[in-house]
Amino acid sequence: MKRSLKTALFVILNFVLLGALGIVLSIYSSGFKYVPWFDPEGMQFIVIFLIIHPIFLVVGISLIFLGFSFPVGKLNVLIPFISLALFYVEFVPILGNLDFILFGFLTNLILFFLLIFTVSKTIILIKKGKIEVK
Repeated sequence: MKRSLKTALFVILNFVLLGALGIVLSIYSSGFKYVPWFDPEGMQFIVIFLIIHPIFLVVGISLIFLGFSFPVGKLNVLIPFISLALFYVEFVPILGNLDFILFGFLTNLILFFLLIFTVSKTIILIKKGKIEVK
């Protein structure tokens, strides 16, 4: 593949990942009583399991394969899998409802900003010529 095509694929995959993390953040925030989209039933978390998890898996595996010929950082590859693992850890019944929602919201918010940082750092280093694209 050409260099520009690999860079475009890298950016598109990360925009899809950012969008999925944004949806997860809005779903977690729907558990707070003070937001207009509050859902007391908690059925919105099924959307994460049925729709968002396949997106995380496809993007994560695509980033692994893209990493063979493009400088994809380890953290950038791990973010979708970390988010998947944290979703299952958060369903431990010991945590209360508000604790679960707050923990999930904050961890995904941190992952959201880490993803923005890693993608921008990689693109800046490619433009400066400090990273070679095969």
